[in-house]
Amino acid sequence: MTVRETEENIEQIFPELSNLIDIINKWLSHGNIDPEL
Repeated sequence: MTVRETEENIEQIFPELSNLIDIINKWLSHGNIDPEL
């Protein structure tokens, strides 16, 4: 796999990872996991 291909894969994965981090931060800030999520 070339560096360019790796960078493209990271760009595809990162938005999902960022979204997951946002969800985890919301859970932590509320002190619990919202069952509606």
